[in-house]
Amino acid sequence: MKVGFYLESKKLKSFTWEDMENNSIGLPGTTSQAFRLIYNIEKKTNWEINLFDTGTMPDYGKIKAFTVDDFNSGVESAIKNQCEVLIIIISPNHRDEDALVFKKANDANLKLIVWSHNQISEINLKLFHQLKMVKRIVGPSAIMMNWYRHKKAFSKMTFVHNALYFDYDNNSKSKLDNKQFVYIGALTEDKGFHHLAKVWPNIVKRIPKASLLVIGSSKLYNINDELGPLGITSKVFEEEYLIPYLGKDKESISKKNVSFLGLQTSIEIKKHIANSLAGVVNPNWEISPETFCVSAIEVQSMGKPIIGGNVGGLVEVSKTGETSILINNHLQLEKAILKLLNSPGQATEMGIKAKKYVLNKFDKSKITDEWIQMISNIDTKKLKKVPITKNDSTIKTVIKEALRLLNHLI
Repeated sequence: MKVGFYLESKKLKSFTWEDMENNSIGLPGTTSQAFRLIYNIEKKTNWEINLFDTGTMPDYGKIKAFTVDDFNSGVESAIKNQCEVLIIIISPNHRDEDALVFKKANDANLKLIVWSHNQISEINLKLFHQLKMVKRIVGPSAIMMNWYRHKKAFSKMTFVHNALYFDYDNNSKSKLDNKQFVYIGALTEDKGFHHLAKVWPNIVKRIPKASLLVIGSSKLYNINDELGPLGITSKVFEEEYLIPYLGKDKESISKKNVSFLGLQTSIEIKKHIANSLAGVVNPNWEISPETFCVSAIEVQSMGKPIIGGNVGGLVEVSKTGETSILINNHLQLEKAILKLLNSPGQATEMGIKAKKYVLNKFDKSKITDEWIQMISNIDTKKLKKVPITKNDSTIKTVIKEALRLLNHLI
């Protein structure tokens, strides 16, 4: 079988397959998952794999890499190279011109698997339902797919969890600081750091020795992003959130025991998690819910509990109250951090449960096999169902199921 993958990594920091093997590169969750899945499928199958990427990657084993200009040239190249299946990691931003490209692939009878790690636009939902060659619409969590349970495109939807590729074995000598938290994620509104920045001064007032490591930058998604006056993240984010909450200069920020570390490699991230009491990941509770949150399973794999927003994928990738504290407002966020700071023993107990939970649920070999099976069965109607019980709003999901059944009858 000849299988193609289409990605857009041009705006990211350049890297190689060896960088991934050696964990010497920091990548966004979606990109990391895609490249590591390709790498693992290559190891487990005899398939010929074509990679169509706007970035530049070398060939590797049975992976033949093609640098393409955009989505249109990527699909044209897949058609030209006679790929049987093309897995498309779709852009988080809706682009009107993409519809024509999907139709071009459909007209060429190229079987498509749409792999989305972001919320899917209404226009794309209608398009994917209409196109016969869109065989599967895949998300990283059941919760994400249940958002669309009432849509016609739901009949093509399934989910495959993101895998834990993180090297969670703590072989290095860590110096645990029971007053230290670590935040991991891009410093953008959709990743919620501004909520943490707002409550942190109150944390330090209550517990002066509390400290916060911040791993991430707006450059995680765009290496060319222009930084603000603090040199930490985008100018707009710094001026709207960092300066008002944490201080106008790095000295002021340091007095609040906050250290901005920028982008880090997997090896460096592992060390910082090991040294911390717990992790904070996307504390958004209203907008931009996580569809999964790779950072959440990485932190838990190191035996640390997480704090995050009580919505979206975080509900599925952790066990609320056992491995995580999920919050719905600023006061709950502040209380959650203070609770663990004042009860490090409880944090340790939650961390033990967290590690056991994610190692079993997100095993990379098992998830690679699930992808291989789904691709192999693309011509059949075999589709893993999205359980209605996996949701972040039971009432909304039940209503959507009722609408789906009603539309089916009509």
